[in-house]
Amino acid sequence: MRAADDTSPEAQLARLLATLADPSADGGLSLARVSKRSGLPMSTLRRLLSALGDADLVVWSLQDNGRGTARLTQAGRSLIADTLSPLDTSSSSSHSMPD
Repeated sequence: MRAADDTSPEAQLARLLATLADPSADGGLSLARVSKRSGLPMSTLRRLLSALGDADLVVWSLQDNGRGTARLTQAGRSLIADTLSPLDTSSSSSHSMPD
């Protein structure tokens, strides 16, 4: 069972971006796969993809038969990289405790 805050717009957006940022998604993923991996209902997924598409962070398509694909744009990948880089703990600087 998901925590109550997992349904917040921020949590939904974070799950969607994490799904699209997965290296296996570089060529794009089907909307069904994105929905399953992110745990988002299709209606929520399409609403978020529309907003991200308007911001040029994703490219997505929907065919007449209801199938579609989504992928991050270069701007979307850059935004995620810039956002996550301050959280990178593998940097060469080390923090030592004074003796």
